[in-house]
Amino acid sequence: MYSYIVYNSVLLSSLLFGYLGEYANSRGVRFLSRIFVFLGLFLPAAIRYDVGYDFISYSNIYEGITPSLTIEPGYLFLQGVAHSLHLSTQWIFVLTSFIMYFPIAFLIRRKSYFLIVAFYTLFVYIDSLSFIRQYLAVSFLICGLYYYLYSSDKKKCIVLNVFSLLFHLSSVAYLMTFFFRKLVIRRTIFVWGIVLLSYILIVRMNFAGFVFDIAALILPRYASYADSPVWNVETELGSGAGVFIRLLIPFTVLLYRDRLLQQNAKNCFLVFLSLSYIVVNFLTMEIDILARLNNLLSFVVLFGISELLKMNSINRRVVVSFLTMLSLLLFEKNISNVYPYQTIWG
Repeated sequence: MYSYIVYNSVLLSSLLFGYLGEYANSRGVRFLSRIFVFLGLFLPAAIRYDVGYDFISYSNIYEGITPSLTIEPGYLFLQGVAHSLHLSTQWIFVLTSFIMYFPIAFLIRRKSYFLIVAFYTLFVYIDSLSFIRQYLAVSFLICGLYYYLYSSDKKKCIVLNVFSLLFHLSSVAYLMTFFFRKLVIRRTIFVWGIVLLSYILIVRMNFAGFVFDIAALILPRYASYADSPVWNVETELGSGAGVFIRLLIPFTVLLYRDRLLQQNAKNCFLVFLSLSYIVVNFLTMEIDILARLNNLLSFVVLFGISELLKMNSINRRVVVSFLTMLSLLLFEKNISNVYPYQTIWG
């Protein structure tokens, strides 16, 4: 019960202060609200103890008990700073939490701030407590995509995307999608044909092994997992309600793609990312380690829901309300999938 209280308090904080951060008339109130958004995300993550799948691993690496395979300079720098100041192990979680949630709270501009913060909490926050380095990268990728879709500031977009590489090399897989950012898929038969064909090849014909080999070429460190009985298994949320809810937003983006393209020509990239997210989820259903690709693209739903609410359709509020309700149900379900929340004080 305590875990549900903590995570739902984080959600309520994001909803309340995220809303004020976008819609309050006073600039001072908007800035103060961003501070509270940050604190609501940061504090539970910074003071947690043994929460998240990788907590013990990161603790052991910091204490030198187990060797680190980490090569990303951003994380090594944070760890080096903590060591140089002779900080306790808990400080590595304080530092990473600060870096992770600061961009979400302060680098997202006013436009769509509420929706992005709210759906970040619903879809990303709980997982960010487990896969720390990857979600450090995801925070910068979110901001990079934000500036691509909603701004003409190409420099910020590039810098933020490059920053993601400092924390996890899987960002390379996402950055490769930029080659397709101007690809426009209008014909319905192509869109749903790709979805159907992907499902048949990956899920029904076990094509995931070949894709895993390709992914291993891009990220060699994961090649050793190919034959591992620990990772080469079906995922816990690889079927049923979890994957259904997770895919509803990208499926809806594909359904309304013409309207989304009319309101913002750059949404063709969002359509492509939504299609990629669906395919990646199919892969995740077959091989667990490929869930890292799912984590990498988890933020696509934030922008999907933001654009769906702005589209010129009489049904948009009904659609978004329905998707929000299901997203909330998935959030509550995910709370039970992490270690029971506890702090460093017990």
